[in-house]
Amino acid sequence: MGLIPFTNYETELWVVGAMLKNKDAIDTIQTIVTPDDFYFSDVKYLFVESMELHNSDRLDGRTLMQWMRQKGFEQADELIADALNAVPVPRMAKEYAEQVSMLSMKRKAMKLSQQLVELVNDTEDMDVSKFMSEVSGMVGDMDSSRGGNMVSARTYFRKYIKEKEVKKTVNSPKFGLADMDAWSRGILKKQLIVVAGRPGTGKTAFTLQVQENISSQGYGAVPVFSMEMGNDELIDRVTSNKTGIPFSKLKHNDLTAEEWKLVKAVEPKINETFYLDDKPKMDLGYITSQCRQLKRKHKQIGSIMIDYLGLMEMHKKKGETVSEATGNITKALKQLARELDTSIFLLVQMNREIEKRSAKRPVLSDLRDSGSIEQDADMVIFLHKDDEKSDAKMSHIDLIVAKGRNTGVRDFELSFLVEIQRMVTKAVIAPGAR
Repeated sequence: MGLIPFTNYETELWVVGAMLKNKDAIDTIQTIVTPDDFYFSDVKYLFVESMELHNSDRLDGRTLMQWMRQKGFEQADELIADALNAVPVPRMAKEYAEQVSMLSMKRKAMKLSQQLVELVNDTEDMDVSKFMSEVSGMVGDMDSSRGGNMVSARTYFRKYIKEKEVKKTVNSPKFGLADMDAWSRGILKKQLIVVAGRPGTGKTAFTLQVQENISSQGYGAVPVFSMEMGNDELIDRVTSNKTGIPFSKLKHNDLTAEEWKLVKAVEPKINETFYLDDKPKMDLGYITSQCRQLKRKHKQIGSIMIDYLGLMEMHKKKGETVSEATGNITKALKQLARELDTSIFLLVQMNREIEKRSAKRPVLSDLRDSGSIEQDADMVIFLHKDDEKSDAKMSHIDLIVAKGRNTGVRDFELSFLVEIQRMVTKAVIAPGAR
């Protein structure tokens, strides 16, 4: 096989080999390369068939071999064996995919440069506007193989009307707090929902309660990614909330025989679609991969909880600030919510400026790295503790919807029963949206 500029047969084969040996990396790979990035037709075909089996959770070497044989690919056995044997380090799947993607872009750039030279030599009768339009179109075409989403508005309207006629109302997951659900009419999909508050205001308790409640509503998988608390503590909180047994007693395993009966009765009340992940170090790629796997398994995602933004691994580029890296994460999470057709609850910290003010009511600028978070969030919820109305067993919490792209803004009063980690509606402060 002669040398062809910006191609590497081995690297393309490594990508598929890494997919077969490290299935956890496949969701990351498919965000980096498309079939059109593969130059060699046999490897491209192998990649396409591997992805088809992966999307139905059937991908392994033997199944892929049988699958390709059935489709009449005579060299299937040899090609799959080559892919499995060739890959040097399966865990470097992401790096291999990036190399294939870069080679693909270089080939496109080389083709583009040739087209530009031809255009430059053929511009005698072309005005500046048309010339720039031609150049812009060529540059845009470099990445056109990755697919577009352009659709005729009239065509989409027909589809939209048919869906509306079949299903008159849109059902959404509920928060589980009556007044808030009545006002918001549930949690819309494709939303990034930020939950913020100072320590002790019940951010985790509130969001965990909402997620557990959603898991019982039949909207698919509900994963909780916790980088601050372990699964034991999360389950203690859920159990305390459901049984009324003090959280501290569960934490220290100090239970009476009667309380043990209550604890054991909780198991059937916890839905199989409720997932916990307490891996200490998580990055965006890991969370994305896990969510996509759950989407394939359960067909839909009810909602996602990430606790919390400040503990996520940030892969900062050279010269990039923390604020810029944070912005990249919130943008990607918003895109993930759209891709998975779900809502993502993202817990974030507040900066300390609020402590310096006489008025303690949180505002959007109190979010740490507030610019990107405020911009990307569809809804921002602040939990604010009113010390004058609180006591040792019950904290008065003002739930402040400071931003609601689809709902508007509004305040609610909650009682946080600290001892049993339960949030309950107390009253509505504002009779209508402010």
